[in-house]
Amino acid sequence: MTYEAAALAIAKEALKPASGVVDALLGPKLLRIRGWATERELKGRIDEARLEAMFRTYLQRLLRRVSGVTTLVFPQQVLELPAIYEPLSLVERPVIGDVVLSVVRQNPALRISKKPVPELAITRPGKRTYIIDGAGMGKSTFSRHMLMSEIVNGDRIPLFLELRRIPTGTSLIDTLARDLDELHQLFDREVFLRLLSIGRFLLVLDGLDEVPTVDRSSICLQIEELSLKAEKSAIILTSRPEVALPVMTGARLLTFAPLTDHQARALVRRYDNVGSIDVGERLIARFSSLPEQFLRTPLLVALLYRSFGYNGVVSSNITSFYDELYDALYKGHDLTKAGFARPKDSGLDFDAFRRLVRGFAFLLVAQGKTILPNVTAALQLVDDARRLTSVHPSSSSAFLDDLLLAVPLLLKDGQEIRFVHKTIGEFFAAEHIAFSPGAAEIAGEMCKAVNAERFRVTISFLSDLNPALFKRVVAGPIAGLFLQHLPEIESLPIRTLSFLFGDCEVGVFPSDSSAALAEPAYGHNQFLLDLEHKVDAGYVGLLLIGVALHPLISTVLHLLAKKVAVTSEIIDDHVASMLPIGEWISLTDKRLHQKPLRTYIDRIASEIISFAAHTGKFDPETCFVLDDERARRLLEEIEEENNAQTLIRNLLRSE
Repeated sequence: MTYEAAALAIAKEALKPASGVVDALLGPKLLRIRGWATERELKGRIDEARLEAMFRTYLQRLLRRVSGVTTLVFPQQVLELPAIYEPLSLVERPVIGDVVLSVVRQNPALRISKKPVPELAITRPGKRTYIIDGAGMGKSTFSRHMLMSEIVNGDRIPLFLELRRIPTGTSLIDTLARDLDELHQLFDREVFLRLLSIGRFLLVLDGLDEVPTVDRSSICLQIEELSLKAEKSAIILTSRPEVALPVMTGARLLTFAPLTDHQARALVRRYDNVGSIDVGERLIARFSSLPEQFLRTPLLVALLYRSFGYNGVVSSNITSFYDELYDALYKGHDLTKAGFARPKDSGLDFDAFRRLVRGFAFLLVAQGKTILPNVTAALQLVDDARRLTSVHPSSSSAFLDDLLLAVPLLLKDGQEIRFVHKTIGEFFAAEHIAFSPGAAEIAGEMCKAVNAERFRVTISFLSDLNPALFKRVVAGPIAGLFLQHLPEIESLPIRTLSFLFGDCEVGVFPSDSSAALAEPAYGHNQFLLDLEHKVDAGYVGLLLIGVALHPLISTVLHLLAKKVAVTSEIIDDHVASMLPIGEWISLTDKRLHQKPLRTYIDRIASEIISFAAHTGKFDPETCFVLDDERARRLLEEIEEENNAQTLIRNLLRSE
């Protein structure tokens, strides 16, 4: 039996109330577990039959938890994971953390590999892995798939912990151990720690970015301690890229490769098979006319499928795309039940319902939350949103029920309630700001917030929803600051880099690789490059350590920067004498003004800026640099718009 067939069989049976089939499929693993009790480290602590029985119950419970998933395509239906999971490809990135300087100095030949990384390579005993990617790439779904894979084919016990579920003040290890407890019996903590130390577990720690900010530092310290003490157990940590990571010695940093055309086609066909419909086949015929970005993440493919299934059309603009999705969910019917549309118990029409959704989403984002712990908290937020928007449904509970069932933008996972995806909440939060009377003040406060990076996606949506507001509140102040410091900045890559990143250090180190891509250190303003420039007949790389990257700069570069060509010059040998390998200097160092070194660093700085601009594709022949002419033009446009508004007000006030 193939893995997919076995996994599907397990998923189907695991979702039933009780099944002897699961025991049969888990038989080989349970036999191995039974033998653990005779090992030297555990002998005398627990008998074989009891150990097997406790892990049998745990594995059955874990299977029920990870085998069924919900999706926007078929909301409120629990589907077998293997039926809708399209395998993703992992690729490696260099690990850069708080100890980046020592890491590079100890391993100067650090390479960037673009080859797919097999799952087996990250689940072996002692392995440490970060899986870091943005919204919609399927980190949590991949984690569940990996857990099922380990249960079906592996030889250890997978432990799955959604990090947001750790209660404040509770230890990470105790939370992990509690998953093995039964109602009538606690799993022996000494046995658990011994199994952990001898590598009998695969630990999957999911969603570091979803941990409340106040608890994140503590959780990171505990993960670091766990990594040191459970050195033989494999640890996999997933997160979005905007948070600082715990340091795990020897860890690999992986990210998902974008979906290929083949994978996107396979995914929509999986949806067709589950629903016994042909939406996917009709959508595939339109793939060639769609923006490439819509087909590169599982989330966008799912949203595309859902929207197309109702509207029969798709937009080429991301904000219009989310707008069409709301239209499809509010007005549309179940894709598998022709003509069936759920009634709205809240009694709200299309526009009123949307205004209340916007207020609800804004309050969630403003509070820095992605998850509501229970129905009580969700109803409180609805009550607050009602006061904020002056929209009054038949009741708060009726509106919440509509969000879960009739217009399924929310998902209930156990007691917790959240948007079906974080970006959907961020979009509606941006809509609330865009159409709010106090839009400028709200957006300005977001930009000035200490933790402004948490609003980056919301502000990005705002740039499309209300371009004039975005220019006035977000881009304008940055343009003004740039022009104010123009004499010392100049419109050059190295000066642009210094302005955007604040004080930096620069260093070179030898490398045996000619790979070329600037890579941000996740959670840190640090960059590692490995570029093809000859110095003393060898290759060199450049390390830049910045301290103050504006969290919203990537959303304004397209307004303030120009795309320029970069020449590929061979640097003279005497560059090495200006910046010896292993030496670290500030960007303000006078040696940077020497022509060969300046040219070299300018080009690499350009590539960093290009990457930071989220261009989507790496182009070694172009870069983005701040441009004084465009900055002045932007400020002139803002002034003209302000004058026009003043003129209108004066006309309306005149007799």
